[in-house]
Amino acid sequence: MGLLATGVPAWPEIEPGFDLSPLLLVLTAFVVAPLIFRIRLTWRSLGALAAGGTLTAWLAGSVGLLPALAAGILALTTGAALTRRRHPPRG
Repeated sequence: MGLLATGVPAWPEIEPGFDLSPLLLVLTAFVVAPLIFRIRLTWRSLGALAAGGTLTAWLAGSVGLLPALAAGILALTTGAALTRRRHPPRG
């Protein structure tokens, strides 16, 4: 959890600050998932969103922010669609 809370040192140059993009992308995923994709926030979905946000932030370091965000949103969309297909809404 310390890695999510503080980010990772800015590589290849280690500066006095930290890269907080993993934390920011995880928090963004927590907001976007229920509002846009209608994903219920359970412990399981929170864990998946935390892992996905962290992986997206690490991917952004190598391919850039926009391609990494596109991959993260694609994964979130696919996961939401599969969840809806497996568990149809009641009502």
